[in-house]
Amino acid sequence: MIDANDLLDIESELGRIVTELEVSKGTGDVIIAVCNDFSLRKLITDEIVGRTGYSRYDIHLDEKNKNLPRILSEEKGEILDSIVFVHGIEKAEPEIYRYLNFQRDIFYKLKQRVVLWCYAGFVGNLLKYAADFWRFKGNTYEFDLKVERKLPVVQHMLSKDIHYRDIDELNSRIKIFKYLLKEITSDKEKADMLRKIGMFYYLKGEYDSALHKYNQSLEIVKLLGDQHGIAKTFYDLAMIHQDKGEYDTALNLYNQSLEIEKSLDDQQGIASTLHNIATIHQDKGEYDTALNLYNQSLEIEKSLDDQQGIASTLHNIALFHKNKGEHDIALDLYSQSLEIEKSLDDQRGIAYTFHNIAMIYQDKGEYDTALNLYNQSLEITKTLGDQIGIASTTEQIGTLHSSTKRYKEALKNFMAAAEIFENLDSPYLQTTLNDIDAMKQELGEKRFKRYQKEIESLHLA
Repeated sequence: MIDANDLLDIESELGRIVTELEVSKGTGDVIIAVCNDFSLRKLITDEIVGRTGYSRYDIHLDEKNKNLPRILSEEKGEILDSIVFVHGIEKAEPEIYRYLNFQRDIFYKLKQRVVLWCYAGFVGNLLKYAADFWRFKGNTYEFDLKVERKLPVVQHMLSKDIHYRDIDELNSRIKIFKYLLKEITSDKEKADMLRKIGMFYYLKGEYDSALHKYNQSLEIVKLLGDQHGIAKTFYDLAMIHQDKGEYDTALNLYNQSLEIEKSLDDQQGIASTLHNIATIHQDKGEYDTALNLYNQSLEIEKSLDDQQGIASTLHNIALFHKNKGEHDIALDLYSQSLEIEKSLDDQRGIAYTFHNIAMIYQDKGEYDTALNLYNQSLEITKTLGDQIGIASTTEQIGTLHSSTKRYKEALKNFMAAAEIFENLDSPYLQTTLNDIDAMKQELGEKRFKRYQKEIESLHLA
């Protein structure tokens, strides 16, 4: 018989699920709780409610009630501020996988905390039959009194895809990881956690915070002699310096990372680092060197069936052809990249590809098509809170309006982009300031100042 003393066996896992539920209030979370013992499920549910102090709402699925997203949507008024515990998942098979996969947005819209109780085999089926939901869901916790857990929470969380749906989800992840960081005793896991938090800050454009976390991680992995960890952290640091236009520093860090990756025969790492080194050479106008490196990266990615890497490299090779005026080749490559990004639900990648396809149509003078694509890109980057993406697309929309002599709209976009680039300490600020200066020359001092004043007054309002 199960009693409260049995909680000692699963205390660590229980503490983590409670922490995640507490810090995800208001943002929502879908947690998978694996336990084959129904008595233990009840005990853990009661303990979670007791520790958090939140009300509970139980949903029992059966042969007649299998559509969990629909049930949640219908009962949203009753479950507000509660933790929802879902039971009987096995009675809803196999239809439940389809409902979860294709109606996952309902969980996102409700911002509700949901715990799905399931048996061990459900996790494998979920990954196989509801892959999109799997990427979307929160974390998985295993509760078993007799065998050691197979999914330590920290390692599982660190393996999660860095894709995210919006800035709220990204901020929620940062909060959760910071809470869990305090509980970690393993130095290696602590270094990995710090590096992941650094990546989240990087995605937000908060470079100083990202650098701080990366350097904390680097200090630990160096003490541990963790060569793989050192290589990954060098790579992450290089990305920040690259974004800031500090190419020499970035190249030095990438090359240090590459040297270690080669010594470890880390093909995935080698491909990623070659790709990013190529982007620096491309930014510097060294196109032949860049293309050679991209092709090396692509060859490795194809051998690994790394769809994310393939999409990213195809995207940048397309940019190479776009810059040479080979628009048809570029569009074909962008289309291949976009197809993969959509299959992966890579919203960031989709936004960037829309942006670059728009640039081609802008070059061809098809301004309406270009503007539509820019706006699609901008909508996604705003949802993600991707500051560099927002600024880049806003600036490019400004150039489009300038080309069509809609100068006030152009100036409004240039000024908005400049403000973001300045906050990011981005090298692209100077390009935008040059665009503003060119417009000033085009309009004349008086007209320019009038537009500027009108835009600033709207901004203040």
